[in-house]
Amino acid sequence: MPQAPTWLPYRLRARIDQRRIESAVRAITSATPMPPAEPGDASAEVFVLLCKRDLLIGLVAIRSLLRFFQQDTRLALTVADDGSLNDEDRGLVDRQFPGARWCRWREEPTWLKPTLEKFPRLGELYRKSNYKPIGKLLYPMAGARCERVIVLDPDTAFFEHPQRIARFCGGDDAAPLYMHDHRNEARDVPAACQEVFAKLEHDLTPTGCAWRLAYRFFNSGLLVYRPDRMGLALAEHYLEWRTTMPDSINAGMGDIWFGRWTPEQTCYHVMFALSEEPAQPLGDDYWLGGGDGHVFNHFLRHYLVQTPSLRRLHALVREIAR
Repeated sequence: MPQAPTWLPYRLRARIDQRRIESAVRAITSATPMPPAEPGDASAEVFVLLCKRDLLIGLVAIRSLLRFFQQDTRLALTVADDGSLNDEDRGLVDRQFPGARWCRWREEPTWLKPTLEKFPRLGELYRKSNYKPIGKLLYPMAGARCERVIVLDPDTAFFEHPQRIARFCGGDDAAPLYMHDHRNEARDVPAACQEVFAKLEHDLTPTGCAWRLAYRFFNSGLLVYRPDRMGLALAEHYLEWRTTMPDSINAGMGDIWFGRWTPEQTCYHVMFALSEEPAQPLGDDYWLGGGDGHVFNHFLRHYLVQTPSLRRLHALVREIAR
């Protein structure tokens, strides 16, 4: 099925593209079980937030990573349901990854309650808003069962062995790892956004510390870190700071960083910029897009619906579903 033409109404185009995605990766539903490690036997824990739309591609994302960690270095798994999955959807995940832990939107396990009470603005995002990606921050920071975590978006895939991540999981704690958009930031970050970032850095950087993140186009589609070396207080501080700023800071491209759909990512941005060990970019092998020759791709919807991306994913599913 060809990609839906742009002149079609958006909802019809979205339905067509969703069918194309599901057709390309549907064979993943017949894959044999791949049990994640028990937390006590795992080197790190993977956290993935799933919605119904991204259910099948999310199975691909998880399996594409776990297949490389089946020997000495193994991974535990927590799957977060954003509230859109039904019993059949969750059953499919359980058959694929028996023993995975579930977190469900707006439920408050005992390990999460103290964090929500300690950080009221984070708690408000979780308890009162409809901003479900906040679970990508709160679940691993408050509920990790391993010293190291991998936060993974469902619209991603690993095409080759992630050596840098494996070294981190094996005990190389020199720095947390993050991906970023490979763009010309001198050209693509507007001057107005640079000014807001300058104020953000000035206001949030504690005395005696330094803001050490090299990129503005920080991306939370793949993060690798130790929760005990990160600080949710910085995330809370950012959310408080944001309330003091005018909404005009999210005008235009500012919405990427300071809009209502990105608080979790910007919280992580601040935490990584001020982490105990200087955070390191994963580099050119970890890519935002659908290009060939990368260890990892974060497709986003824009790239995911393109025919070359679906062909690559179809081939990957044939490889990993055996």
